[in-house]
Amino acid sequence: MMKVRKGYLVRKASWTSYNDIKCVYSIWVCMNMTENSLEHIHLVKESIVNLHAWKGKLDLINIVMIGLSEDIPIHEEKYELHKLLGALLSQIYL
Repeated sequence: MMKVRKGYLVRKASWTSYNDIKCVYSIWVCMNMTENSLEHIHLVKESIVNLHAWKGKLDLINIVMIGLSEDIPIHEEKYELHKLLGALLSQIYL
């Protein structure tokens, strides 16, 4: 079901339980970085005032940032993804 509220298109949820929401990964590849990098950004629960056991999933949002430098990385297992993406996204045509 769709409806418009204050100029925004809003879709009414058809599920009855928020526990049915699936985990989402957003993967960003950034080219021409100064160095190769790989970061996983996610929500972390940090209790500031009192400890409360919240219901539901806290691991629903995940962001993966992959930084590719212009140089080919050294031959190590941790750089295999960087080497693959560098080859696939290279502007050099063979």
